[in-house]
Amino acid sequence: MKGVLLAALVLLAGAACAADLQVLKPVYVMVQDDGEVFLGTVGPGQTVFVEADALVETGGIHGIGGRWDRLEVVDVPGGWTAEDSFLYEQPLKARITVAKEAPDGEYEVLVRSVDIENKEGLGEVNLKLIVNVSREVFGMEVLPSEKETGATQPATYTVMIENKGVASDAFEISAKGLPAWDYKKAVFVPYGTCKSVQYDLVGAEDGEYDVTVAVRSFSSDRIEGEERVHLSVKTTLVSDYKATNNGLLLFPIFEQAAYSIMGLLANLF
Repeated sequence: MKGVLLAALVLLAGAACAADLQVLKPVYVMVQDDGEVFLGTVGPGQTVFVEADALVETGGIHGIGGRWDRLEVVDVPGGWTAEDSFLYEQPLKARITVAKEAPDGEYEVLVRSVDIENKEGLGEVNLKLIVNVSREVFGMEVLPSEKETGATQPATYTVMIENKGVASDAFEISAKGLPAWDYKKAVFVPYGTCKSVQYDLVGAEDGEYDVTVAVRSFSSDRIEGEERVHLSVKTTLVSDYKATNNGLLLFPIFEQAAYSIMGLLANLF
């Protein structure tokens, strides 16, 4: 009988000490020890931050929770890098970076929240993170598909970049197929968002140009995409007036109103 009571007390004590870990980003989920969480899709070379709440409302010495001291990355696949969270920060943020040449597929990362020296009786929560690696982590679109302007006049296109993954990233926009044009533009796109960016093409000489607008991740050359647009460069009085719609700043301030009206009228032709 005494043995049964002792076993019951041990089980109750263990239940009182059991604590949870609230993962905040990139997914919001409550987990217990030996839990498993699917983080989402990350591209090669990209960095994902795993955030968790340092405050705990369950478990601990008195069963009323406490505070996790650190979120540690225990194991990552070969070629990957990681950093533990800072000690006592809130929320806890661990960094995981995928290898730049990682093939597409699912990978496992092991992390754990720790109560150093078990001062608050929280123990630790061990967690397996499932990460899907894919180069298809962003989408792009360039509008309009064709445009007309005069020589040396900017033609402004809108480049829309959608970050479909769970890692924020910076991208570079460039173009090829237009002689003597090597303009690049950088843009930061948080994960799960879409951003529109204005990108200019300038032709020095009259002609018809099929231009490839490319978007590449700074994290890895394996994350890239491109779209073709057409640029018609014709130097006429009407095209010069149309160019004023692109924000050309070559006119004195007092003439800007007049040229704005000319630009609007030119759109009728």
